[in-house]
Amino acid sequence: MDRNAQFIEAVKSWTSAQGVDEIVVVDWSSQRSIRSELAKVAPEILSDPRLRIYRVENESRWMLSRAFNLCARLARRRQVFKADGDTAISGDFFKRHILQPNQFFGGDWKELDDVHMNGALYLHRSDFLGVNGYDERLTTYGWEDSDLAARLVRERGLAFSEFDRTSLHSVNHPDFLRLQKQTALVLVDEKNVFGPAIEVQRNRIMLTKMGISQWGEEYAGVHYNLEMRRMSLRGLPSQELQASTRVGHRFSYRLLGFGLWARSGLS
Repeated sequence: MDRNAQFIEAVKSWTSAQGVDEIVVVDWSSQRSIRSELAKVAPEILSDPRLRIYRVENESRWMLSRAFNLCARLARRRQVFKADGDTAISGDFFKRHILQPNQFFGGDWKELDDVHMNGALYLHRSDFLGVNGYDERLTTYGWEDSDLAARLVRERGLAFSEFDRTSLHSVNHPDFLRLQKQTALVLVDEKNVFGPAIEVQRNRIMLTKMGISQWGEEYAGVHYNLEMRRMSLRGLPSQELQASTRVGHRFSYRLLGFGLWARSGLS
């Protein structure tokens, strides 16, 4: 959401990495759409057949849990690498990380410089969906990755492996941007240097100390409708999503001109 400069640098690394079959991007109501920004500065990436961009409309606040759950449902491959829009990877990243059954890769907070790399995740899509993805009750920055990792170990019996930290990095930007577009719910001013750490601890306490039941299949995520549109830009189709008041694990799509509604089968 409105970190397009960092995203463009990151996505260039994704398209250059060996072994990438598809790149699924969810544009969360950014003021300058990712598609238009790529068209201006990196049109060669926009024309990459592996890239699919879905734009969610009318969201005033960034909600990581909902965005990445949606992205995982839209993915088509058996293995998924979840990265923030500012995470760049090396060309041999996937050669360094051979994903085995009953395993997942993640970040670890062993050094201060790596504190924000905990958000990267590489796992089998079936394992992600098997624990119902991220807890969508968490609507601000922090703890969602630690909670998900704990459920993958506890509920799916997966073994955790740490990323080779030389193979990925976060594109530089001020830390306060992590709290951007969340000011209705955060506890401190978004430019407070301790803001991200405070939000992590707030969400940790909420999930682990207040008797809240564990997120799982009995909880329904936000329902989205998918609308296909024909764009003038190179005639490429654009996918735009609108949140519905309904909740559920399935969403529908409509082909304009045909008026056809059908289940996507991507739940």
